Order: sequence, then C-alpha cells, then structure tokens
Amino acid sequence: MDDVKTKIVEDFIPLNDPTYSRVVLFLYLEARALDRRDFITWKSMLAEDIRYRMPIRVTKHKQYDGIDHGMLHFDDDYRSLSSRLGRLELKSAWAEDPPSRTRRMVTNILVSRTDTENEFDVFSYLHLLRSRGDEPDMSHLSCERSDRIRFEGDVTKICNREILMDQSVLGMPNLAVFL
Repeated sequence: MDDVKTKIVEDFIPLNDPTYSRVVLFLYLEARALDRRDFITWKSMLAEDIRYRMPIRVTKHKQYDGIDHGMLHFDDDYRSLSSRLGRLELKSAWAEDPPSRTRRMVTNILVSRTDTENEFDVFSYLHLLRSRGDEPDMSHLSCERSDRIRFEGDVTKICNREILMDQSVLGMPNLAVFL
C-alpha cells in the first residue's frame, strides 16, 4: 500500500518546486485577469494552438464516468476564442450586457511533467461566483480543469484546457464567461 501512495505522490511536482510555483502564480494571474475583464491579458496567456473544451456531463448508471466527450458545451480554438473575446470587448455580446461580476477561486492544483519538454499537465478545481445586474443571488459553478501549460522562455501559455463541470444542469442562464 505504501508503494501505491508513494507512486501517486511521485507523479506530481512538489509544492516547493519553482515549476509548481510558476504554474500556480500563472493560474492565479489568469483568474485575476478574467475577474477584471482584462481580456487582452487573458488572450496573451493562450497559445495559438490552444484547444478549449467543455464536454457535457450526463447522469447515467454507475459504471459510466458521466462525461460525454462527443457532446460539448463548447470546443474552441484560438480563432474562435479571439472572436468571442472581440465581441465581449466591443460590448456586442448581448448575453453579457450588463457584464457579469465574477470571482474565481482556483484550488487543489496538481502539476505533473509530460513527455514534451517545458509542457506540464495541470489539474485544478475552479469555483466561479457570478453576479448579474441587480440580482441579489449569485450563481455558482464548480468544475475540474485539466490543462496543458507550456513554458516558452519566460512566457507561460495555456495550450489545452478541458473543463469538467460538477453539474449536469448548469445553474446559470448562459456560459458567456470563461472558465
């Protein structure tokens, strides 16, 4: 049993490693940019070969993992993300008029090395709070994110993100915010 526990721990970069610190700081800065609606900064954090996906969660029997990878809330690349960001910056996205106020909490961050030099698999939990207009209640979303993070010299980029929602029915009217 101890061998199994040791193997699991050895698969991940330790918390006191500079690589781990760099990834965590990057994720915190990403959350801050999105919460401040600083879409120019957020776009600069995306690799041009990014794939940004959110499969649909379904409720099935217990042998099924609950994720339908063939059906997606969205499946974006750099070009489609740029288009979505452009609409938000020009205020032509009616789903975000008035703009949402958001707060992202990123936790449970695990970082592991990949077979590609300077690329890392990063797993994190995200809790998103969202307030719209004068509504007194906040919407909540929670999810697990699986990212591929790339170091390009001193620059860090997201080159892949898959978002797995904890809910099968979303608790908000639209997904016009980025996760």
